[in-house]
Amino acid sequence: MAAAVDVAHRAGRKVAAHADSAAGIRNAVAAGVDSIEHGGPADRPVLQLMKDKGVYLVSTAAVILEHAAQGTPSPMLVQRVESLRRMVPIAREVGVKIAAGSDAAVRVEQGRNAREPIALVSLGLAPEQALQAATSTAAALLGLDDIGALEPGKAADVVAVQGDPLADIHALEKVRFVMKKGEVVRHEK
Repeated sequence: MAAAVDVAHRAGRKVAAHADSAAGIRNAVAAGVDSIEHGGPADRPVLQLMKDKGVYLVSTAAVILEHAAQGTPSPMLVQRVESLRRMVPIAREVGVKIAAGSDAAVRVEQGRNAREPIALVSLGLAPEQALQAATSTAAALLGLDDIGALEPGKAADVVAVQGDPLADIHALEKVRFVMKKGEVVRHEK
């Protein structure tokens, strides 16, 4: 794994590890990956290692929580939800960089980006932390210096919602205005 990470990094690429066991996460972090996707069973020592190495956590919590809420979840899914509920607050406490990301493998799950910050808040992040996970922290993970914040020199990508997402994170589901690179692409009154 370390050799693959080295080749990717020499080519200027980031490496994400789809790791769903404590041992797998430790191995991936030791190999030098940039992010851990899922990470549910990560305990405090593993999360501390991630923080120390600057490895991001992309929990993909929304898809897991949504699947568990549909019908009667399997014991494995119940265990994954419980792992997330334990892990995310510890990751926040330890100081792991948390970036929002979905596991939108099927078309019907794509384009629903608001659900991840909503899920992160349900798991213990403050709304401001969840918004940063979806914007500046995610941009930093991807190495995209020209997006992620409203600052001079950055792309003019803006989303405006109805309501205050710091007071109610579900306001993110009510998008009224979108600007992409300075061009208005949606404007509802």
